[in-house]
Amino acid sequence: MTKEQLGELILSSEAQLYATAKSILTDEQDCGDAIQEAIVKAFSKIHTLKKDEYAKTWLMRIPVILYYMEDFSIREIAQIMEISEGAVQKRLARARKKLKAEVDLKEVTA
Repeated sequence: MTKEQLGELILSSEAQLYATAKSILTDEQDCGDAIQEAIVKAFSKIHTLKKDEYAKTWLMRIPVILYYMEDFSIREIAQIMEISEGAVQKRLARARKKLKAEVDLKEVTA
């Protein structure tokens, strides 16, 4: 996939990127920051995409993967987002539940 093709994919996936970010983050600015970071990461890691047909899935998984793989503690995330640690835990639980439901659905339809 070329960078131009990735740019087109990002533009056509704006609504889904926002929905994914919003499912984890409630603040509009945090959603924007997460999407922006995902886009930067996607362009810098485009060489890791093995098959173009999985590009959209790969792109959508970057907000969630960054969230977990950056290895922030609950306390650090709470401080960054200026919310309570309990709120961070609830949001992570919701995100895990949504991911599990999606994985379960894909297993059923496969």
